[in-house]
Amino acid sequence: MFRPSISRQLLVTFTTITTIGGLTLFFIAGQLLQNATFDYYKRDVLTETVTLAGTLSGGDHDGDNSVISNPLGQYALRRLQSEPDWQFYVVNQQGTILPTRDHASNQPTTTDTNTSEIQTALKGREAQAVRNDPTGKANLYSAAPIRFGDNNIRAALWLVVPMQPAYDLVNRRWSQLAAVLLPVIGLIVIASLWVGQTLTRPIRQLHIAAQRITAGNRDERIVIKREDEIGQLADAFNIMLDSLNALLIAQRSFVSNAAHELRAPLMSMKLRIEALTENDIPPDERKKYLTESADEIEHMANLVTALLTLARLDEGKHPTKLEPFDTAAFLHDTARSWRIQSAQNGIIVESDIPDALPDIALSAADLRIILDNLLINAAKYTSAGGYIWLRARAEPNQLRLEISDTGEGFTPENIPHLFERFYRANLDRNKSIQGNGLGLAIVDALLRQNGGTIKATSDGIGKGASFTLFIPAAWPED
Repeated sequence: MFRPSISRQLLVTFTTITTIGGLTLFFIAGQLLQNATFDYYKRDVLTETVTLAGTLSGGDHDGDNSVISNPLGQYALRRLQSEPDWQFYVVNQQGTILPTRDHASNQPTTTDTNTSEIQTALKGREAQAVRNDPTGKANLYSAAPIRFGDNNIRAALWLVVPMQPAYDLVNRRWSQLAAVLLPVIGLIVIASLWVGQTLTRPIRQLHIAAQRITAGNRDERIVIKREDEIGQLADAFNIMLDSLNALLIAQRSFVSNAAHELRAPLMSMKLRIEALTENDIPPDERKKYLTESADEIEHMANLVTALLTLARLDEGKHPTKLEPFDTAAFLHDTARSWRIQSAQNGIIVESDIPDALPDIALSAADLRIILDNLLINAAKYTSAGGYIWLRARAEPNQLRLEISDTGEGFTPENIPHLFERFYRANLDRNKSIQGNGLGLAIVDALLRQNGGTIKATSDGIGKGASFTLFIPAAWPED
């Protein structure tokens, strides 16, 4: 099956455009050259006619059969007779061809002199016309007035010159033009072949690399040292490969971590259920196992909910319905609710929220998920007697929220990984703290989906942590 390549398409396109354009220019230029050649030939003959007529003027005349006696005119007529293909006649006002001294026998008297150019010349103006003679041969007929001694127009010089020399010259001009055009078209075809090969070579490299990647070689990279769009395409391809590898690594890590997070509670539940099948389990121990199993089920349910939320965010299918709500009242209610919950664990929640805040480009449901995940995270890592602060401030075109605590904190090395899925900072020292490492990942994904950002800071281990959110404001349309 024939598959057109880019280089072949470029060749066909360039050749077609060049051929059509070249032929168009060829015919336009050739027509201009042809017209210019004919015009030059006519002007040259007309100049010759007017000059010769001037040399014949001033001689004596004697009625209708006057013989031109001007010596200069006689010389001019002898020179005309030396042109083998030229014919010349001296025609008087009555249309009679006059004999010329010493050459009367060479002048035909049967030629039709009633022509437009002769009539115009006899009126005092030079004129020309191109006609075919009785034999079908094209001639240039040129006439100019002859003035005798009294300066009256008594006759006209009529030159009959063949057009064949002009036609031959035009043919040579066309041939010369074609000789120039054909090599140019050939060079353009060669250039289009070179351009096509130059452009398609890196594309073929990309194709080969894509095939190798499909075969499993994900370390394949394109090396094209160019600064143009092709080089940019190769760089983009390499960046895409790096992103693909990072995505695959993240996917494998995600699957592994998710399997681990699910396996641990399942194994725990399996052991407890097996223990519950024994008849000699005391009632208190049985109740304890049931309570722990319920906790594990709740943990798995929360994990599955978080995984589904992340999956919907990744696919862009997370439902988002923006409806106006009182941002300040919402934050006051959240702070009040968490103040009550945290008091049970001896944690003090403080808030600094103005009474008026702008509407934000975030739904109340998504803001609830974000605040709950951040406040749960702060409460988990803050001991009894510690503090959690919720602050809000309106800034130009955005809302700034800050959740900070006096809890565990983290090192600067942890910051780039805090929003990765299943990542838990200082895991070795916090194994007893419940969590699946998905809360901050969900917060980051929700904010990015709605045009917001989040920044994490900490002064170090044991010095608390702070998460600052920047949420775009939603201004009503004019």
